[in-house]
Amino acid sequence: MSLAAGNAKNMGIDAVLEEMRSNARSAKLQEKWCTELANLAWRNAENQGKIGAQGGIELVLEAMRRHAGSADVQESCGKALANFADGNAENQGKIGAQGGIELV
Repeated sequence: MSLAAGNAKNMGIDAVLEEMRSNARSAKLQEKWCTELANLAWRNAENQGKIGAQGGIELVLEAMRRHAGSADVQESCGKALANFADGNAENQGKIGAQGGIELV
């Protein structure tokens, strides 16, 4: 059962990433899940590492590319990338290597 219609509060990183994969075509849901990832990564080095290691950066960049016309998706994804990169050199490198700097 999809969690897309449910409350994102207290969801784990794995569940959020799965929702992003399952609902890639929905700009509204991509915005929601990027916002949740941004919140999970905010000043949390452990979560930043997990998100980077589990493909979260790639999913956020994919959402930005797929929904380039949605200002809301762009904003939530930009916040997520900023929080992933804050103090995390590995995530900074991944974001740069995958074209994230150009997207933001």
